[in-house]
Amino acid sequence: MWQALEDNIGIKLPDPDTLHSDESNRVLFNVCTKCGIESHPSSSNTELLKKLSEHFLQNNFIQPTFLCEHPEKVSPLAKLHPGTPGLTERFELFVKKMKIVDCCTILNDPLELRRRYEILMQDKVVWDDETQQIDEAVIKAVEYGLPPTVGGGISIDRLAMILTNTSNIQDVICFPVIKS
Repeated sequence: MWQALEDNIGIKLPDPDTLHSDESNRVLFNVCTKCGIESHPSSSNTELLKKLSEHFLQNNFIQPTFLCEHPEKVSPLAKLHPGTPGLTERFELFVKKMKIVDCCTILNDPLELRRRYEILMQDKVVWDDETQQIDEAVIKAVEYGLPPTVGGGISIDRLAMILTNTSNIQDVICFPVIKS
C-alpha cells in the first residue's frame, strides 16, 4: 500500500512508523489539499490516509487487485510486518472499485493489543461499532494464549453485486432496511 501511494502521488510520504507525529499529519494534510481531496486540518492521520488510499488507489482497482501491507495506523489490530516498521500483515482484495475481502494476521500479543486499543481510544479512531472501548474480554482471551491466527472477511453482498452486474447494494440485499 505505502509504495503504491507514493508512486501514484509522486512524492515521498513520511515513514509508516512515524505516522503518529504532528509533522506526518501536516504532510498528509498538505498532500490532500494539493490533490483537491476534501479534508480538514483537524483530520487524524488515519482519516487522511484513508482518503488518499481511496482517491489514488481504490478508485482505480477495476480488475481484481490485492492491496497489502497497510500502515499500523490504518490496521491497528493486525500483527506488525516483520520486515518493515510501521506496516502490518494485512491485505484487501478489490474488484470494480469495491473491497471484497479484508484479511490480516491477528495480533496475538496481549500487551501490544492493549497498547493498540489505548491508542485507538486516545486518537478517538473508531473504524466500526465494535471498536469504541477497550475490549477486556478479548485481551483476557489472548492472555490465555492465541496461536498464530489469520482472520478475514468476505463481503457476500458486494460479491453478489459483481456477479449480477448491479451498482446498488440495495438490489442484492435479501432484507434491505427501508426507511420512510
